[in-house]
Amino acid sequence: MFKEENIPSEMKGKKQWVCYRKKEVDGKTKKFMLNPTDLTFAKANDPTTWSSFLTAMRALKKQELHIDGLAFVLTDGYVFIDTDHSVDDEGNVNELSQRLLSMLSETYAERSCSGHGIHIIAKGKLEKNAKKRNDSLGIEIYDTKRFLCMTGDVIDGRKEIIYYPKQIEEISKSIVGWMPPPRKIVRTAPSMSEREIIEKIRKSRQRDKFNALYEGNISGYPSASNADFAMASILAFWTQDRNQIEAIMLSSGLSREKWEKNASYLPVTIEKALSQCSKSYKGECEM
Repeated sequence: MFKEENIPSEMKGKKQWVCYRKKEVDGKTKKFMLNPTDLTFAKANDPTTWSSFLTAMRALKKQELHIDGLAFVLTDGYVFIDTDHSVDDEGNVNELSQRLLSMLSETYAERSCSGHGIHIIAKGKLEKNAKKRNDSLGIEIYDTKRFLCMTGDVIDGRKEIIYYPKQIEEISKSIVGWMPPPRKIVRTAPSMSEREIIEKIRKSRQRDKFNALYEGNISGYPSASNADFAMASILAFWTQDRNQIEAIMLSSGLSREKWEKNASYLPVTIEKALSQCSKSYKGECEM
């Protein structure tokens, strides 16, 4: 049940509210965001599809509209932290969420729609290259263009939104994680030294796997991202030079538009491959 009395007054005063309906899609419950005024689809990057809190509440209270809840559209100035599966059936909060609630000890906090997660909203800003999620820990952090499905089911009576810049920076860097600064990707053919690396791999036991990936054949992988990581992992054994790995990958059949649109994607993939590579080519044998 949505507890409107607990929603921070400053959020109620902003025209950044939408409604949502739940729907089963492929066995999973998904939320579809709607403009409270005409029930057309709402967009997190289009303020014309948002409405006031009062208008959204009117839509929620009309049973014939079948609205399941309200969401706030996150914009500059707020940081939203979401932890999944952090509260058990007895209401016990896991260690990570306890730490977050302690670090941000006074700002708004609520239980999620499922009752098994925690939402924290504070004032602040994320760095441009801040990572937005850590799936292994079940935590996400955002500061713009995001729908926050609110409940008003506050924790410890915390109804005010507090400015916590240092704490948010610490959470972003030490808990969620950090991405290397994005670098401009330039498509180039391999240099001679890179050609030599390719030739060595093609004479090694990795040749079949490498050749398939280099030609853009990802049929043996569940996704293109998995294939990218496999290629980066092969190259990480032969060279620890990030620029060389990037150049070889850009010259391969795996290279695609995603790498250009998301400039941090390839460097992050390469960094992950290097961090997980326990052996490297020393020249005395061929893997």
